[in-house]
Amino acid sequence: GCVTDPDGTPHPFGPGDAVVLPKGWYGRWDISQLIHKVWMVHAHDDVAGMSTTPVVVPLAGMGQTTTLYAAGPTRTGCIVPQPGRRVVTNQPATEAFHILEGSVVLTGADGAARQCSPGDMVVLPKGWSGSWDIAGPAKLLMAEASD
Repeated sequence: GCVTDPDGTPHPFGPGDAVVLPKGWYGRWDISQLIHKVWMVHAHDDVAGMSTTPVVVPLAGMGQTTTLYAAGPTRTGCIVPQPGRRVVTNQPATEAFHILEGSVVLTGADGAARQCSPGDMVVLPKGWSGSWDIAGPAKLLMAEASD
């Protein structure tokens, strides 16, 4: 597929790519086959100097945590967490994750646990406390929205 700016500049994408359309972008989507879209929208004030150019990044083979786009209160990225436990206390921003690979067990401060697998979407609100348990390799697409 391809997203195309009004001036005709194409931004092609393929299977396994992440496409970030920044606030203010408009243009055309051309999709020639079925795709899986995950929409994460963060309404925020304009950020001076923020680019409205689409970002297309292949996620296949990405072996490290990488920021794909960051502007003001919004950040998106691919997270490749190390196996183990990560404890979170009073998370400072809302985070949304789409599990691409691996398995993650999230346990809230109340002790309620949930296993998340590829294809699952998770939203952890600002102020969330709990733990992440990651048994093996994992990859997550992430969007973070702060105030």
